[in-house]
Amino acid sequence: MSAKSKRGRPQKDVNKININDLCVEYLATKENDYNANICYFKVVDIDCKTKMKIIIGLQDDDTRMPFWKTTDKQEIILKVKDKFVSTASELIKGSEYNIDITFESYCIDQEDKEPIKGYYCKVTSVKRISPKELEIVINDDN
Repeated sequence: MSAKSKRGRPQKDVNKININDLCVEYLATKENDYNANICYFKVVDIDCKTKMKIIIGLQDDDTRMPFWKTTDKQEIILKVKDKFVSTASELIKGSEYNIDITFESYCIDQEDKEPIKGYYCKVTSVKRISPKELEIVINDDN
């Protein structure tokens, strides 16, 4: 059997993973120890498990990920450098957004140590979800 004719499914490229229309809530932007501003988003998408299945499946002890699960409610919090969020200065705390996000792998070689492997993410599109309109009814019966 030649090397070209492998059986089974082709291996997926996990160097770059795109997730479209992920519903998130913007939590805050904070400066970290390296003078970088980090935007935090809570994933509130009801299809989160399906949409994030590939990237969550790559999570292990040796790979750094730009997200974590909270211990109490098992919510997923995304961590994105503000330079990778085009509208970071316009985000409103507590508002919900549909985002397109790309996870890209990296590997940093170190002398006499294991390389540091992980993913970082870029938010390529941000669309604010309109807040639900409140209907005001004026009643003259009072």
